[in-house]
Amino acid sequence: MPEVVPRCPHCLIELTPVEKAAGELECSQCRGMFVPGSHVKDAVLQDAAEFEALAPQTAAPDVKVAGITCPVCSQPMQELQLADVVLDRCQRCGGTWL
Repeated sequence: MPEVVPRCPHCLIELTPVEKAAGELECSQCRGMFVPGSHVKDAVLQDAAEFEALAPQTAAPDVKVAGITCPVCSQPMQELQLADVVLDRCQRCGGTWL
């Protein structure tokens, strides 16, 4: 079975690994970035419990389907509002599109 090539959910071009950032991928066209779930927890939020609270099992009023699929596992992503930043997060693998 051929390996799935991660593609930008917006530009649909192949994502490239970010130098010196294991597991992170970026789009050379729109400069969007996919960050694995474990990296987001470490880099964006200090409190892991707060991060997990952002991933409800069912959609809440402030969570909606983002209209894009995860570049790593091809599942629909959810759009989350975190302060003034909108993140697209995959519930399946925990990755985040910035």
